[in-house]
Amino acid sequence: MLAGKEKGKHVELETRLMAVELLALLKRKFTYRELERLTGLSNGMLSRYVTGQRVPRKDHAEKIISNILSKLDIRMLILEKLKESKGYIDLQLILSDILLLKLVALKAKLVFGEAGVNKVLVPEAGGIPLAALVAAKLNADLVIARRRKENPFQYYYEVTLAETPFTSITFYVPQQLLCRGDRVLLVDDLVQSGQTLKALAEIAKKAGAKIVGALALIAVGTNWRRIGIDNVHVVLEIADPSKITSI
Repeated sequence: MLAGKEKGKHVELETRLMAVELLALLKRKFTYRELERLTGLSNGMLSRYVTGQRVPRKDHAEKIISNILSKLDIRMLILEKLKESKGYIDLQLILSDILLLKLVALKAKLVFGEAGVNKVLVPEAGGIPLAALVAAKLNADLVIARRRKENPFQYYYEVTLAETPFTSITFYVPQQLLCRGDRVLLVDDLVQSGQTLKALAEIAKKAGAKIVGALALIAVGTNWRRIGIDNVHVVLEIADPSKITSI
């Protein structure tokens, strides 16, 4: 554990480097003039930060992060790439956009950074790229709930989820990857009924871990609110998926 003074220096450096990363990411999409409007800092100063000539001091770094995340509507960036056809929500363009996923991961760092997360638990599906970036930002391990036992000689936590009256999915997590006392953040790309998050929560509880919250890229409808998990952070909520531009 870092002493108070050393921890303060570490947090300050982390904030300064986060601001640089955020600017470098956005420079791929925005001009310096647009970044100037977003951050409130001069074009020349931003250029020096983006090119690595200088690292912003703490107050500039905090201003960059705060202004960008308050002024930049990540939800609109997601909607631009989100498609729907006959009830199917297509996230392929979103999940392949590393810039967008990194922005969401930075947001997750601000939301859950003080929660002491040491494990990020995600189902074997499209949410893995986002979960990996979030785990890296939180300095946590990534745990994937697989749909099959990859090693027949391991012990697993397992939970079965009924998809329909006729089909079900069983998720498996090796017991050595989740331990009693772990602080777990659940992550999923798309939440509708919320049953997948609920299944992940049951796995964490079987391991004796503590669930500190959940992160979802997109949530559809309101049924997911009834699953009984506290501190669920959703980037984009959609009441009616039919209002999404069709493919």
